[in-house]
Amino acid sequence: MFSHWLDAFEREHGTVDRIIFRGLGTFELVWGFQDPRARYVLENRIDFKGPQWKQRLFARCLLQGKHLVGVSDDVAQGARDVAQRLGVQPMHVETIVNACPIDQIRKQAVLDEPDIPDEPFLLNVARLVPQKDHALLLEAYALAQPVERLVIVGAGPKLEELQVQAEQLGIAERVTFAGQRANPYAWMRAAKLFVLSSRVEGMGIVLMEALACGTPVVSVDCRGGIREILKGGLEQAIAPHSAEGLATRMNELLAAGGYPIRDEWLEDFCPQTMVKRFLADSVDPEAFPC
Repeated sequence: MFSHWLDAFEREHGTVDRIIFRGLGTFELVWGFQDPRARYVLENRIDFKGPQWKQRLFARCLLQGKHLVGVSDDVAQGARDVAQRLGVQPMHVETIVNACPIDQIRKQAVLDEPDIPDEPFLLNVARLVPQKDHALLLEAYALAQPVERLVIVGAGPKLEELQVQAEQLGIAERVTFAGQRANPYAWMRAAKLFVLSSRVEGMGIVLMEALACGTPVVSVDCRGGIREILKGGLEQAIAPHSAEGLATRMNELLAAGGYPIRDEWLEDFCPQTMVKRFLADSVDPEAFPC
């Protein structure tokens, strides 16, 4: 069905240079499609489950002979490891980080958004799920004892459990669970510091979004792609992966007044850079200036 749709599309619009599929769930829908222009983007480390024969079957269908793209070096290496373990050979595995629509984010960040606190606050924006480890964030906040309020934007199944934890830590009056918001960028722009406490991040693009809003960030040193964002002058934003380490780094950055955001830190994540990398062996990359 996809092949027939693509034929009709190209008859109307001309030949395409790249066909990009994102996520294993998408791969499963088009696993029989073969085209050298296709790129299969992995957003997280591959984690096939079930008996070995089933894992090998999935690997052959979804990875064998495919051009794979990881959104971080960690995700790409995970694909190589799984392919080797299950005896399949992708055509190629490379890393192309997710793009961050910086201009669009900055336009949204200056829009009015209700309920943003008037007082200085620290911010986390994430789904309330185990991977994001808000429990560690609450523990670190309780240890740091900053004067700033902690605001958590996001919804999810861990909400009640986290509210109980905040009560037990004696910080419930200083923590705001703001729920899901249509425009989190206005909250990022207003925050004094953005804090990430995840156990693992495929890319951690939320850090780049906060930086695009002009807000300093701090993150635990978790597995995934955060070090592809927090590199060079941004390494100061990485905290040891513990409540104590995160609390210490939060207080250090707050005491220093954060740090100035440099535009060059954002260049690797502009959409034009991503387009250039996807089209690198297909068209003249200079046709897509950043």
